[in-house]
Amino acid sequence: MKAETPDGARCRRNFYNYEPEAGAAHLIHTYKHDGSPLPSFCGEPVRIALNAPDAKTLAEEIWASLDENNRVSLFVRFIGCADGAEDTFIINRHTR
Repeated sequence: MKAETPDGARCRRNFYNYEPEAGAAHLIHTYKHDGSPLPSFCGEPVRIALNAPDAKTLAEEIWASLDENNRVSLFVRFIGCADGAEDTFIINRHTR
């Protein structure tokens, strides 16, 4: 789900399918950038390079890079290119 309009008054639910590519991922986040009020994310998922060996390591790296006051939750899923095996890790600030 993402904002359909710049003011965030309407949302759109989209599903994305990407061909597996080793060392790459697509990131969807809640907000586009800092601001007052915070502007909702809009646009396509952001392609990022991956160096982490598993979902937990990547989640911890992303979590550590976020502003501590804005951390709420984080969902990371690795899907193996060769075998389709899934590795999921979720962080929630209320259960850490």
